[in-house]
Amino acid sequence: MKRLWIGVVILVILSLLGIGSTLAMEKIHAPIARQLESASEAAVSGHWQEARILAAGAKVRWEQHRKFVACISNHEALEAADARFARLSTLQEAGESIAFSVACAELSAMFDALADMQDFSLQNLM
Repeated sequence: MKRLWIGVVILVILSLLGIGSTLAMEKIHAPIARQLESASEAAVSGHWQEARILAAGAKVRWEQHRKFVACISNHEALEAADARFARLSTLQEAGESIAFSVACAELSAMFDALADMQDFSLQNLM
């Protein structure tokens, strides 16, 4: 009977860690995705300076949390996010507002997908 309780305790701890990581990933990725969506909309509407500031804020937030995310998430996705942020910087310097807007929208969708990838679900447990 003692071994059963040890197994139950381990299962509960792992479940709580899974739920905690899901909540943390959502808390990290959702604001970044929203900032990038806002940057995309600002670039399309001609508010170029606002778009640059929002994209820079999203990048700063990403860099602040990248180490934690690297502990939990797939590294290929993290490298892709870094490459896309580098592309945003290039588009900013070139002044390509439409391409910048599209890149922000794609990066926003990517961060939404990253959060979904870490969702605590039966499919992700398998």
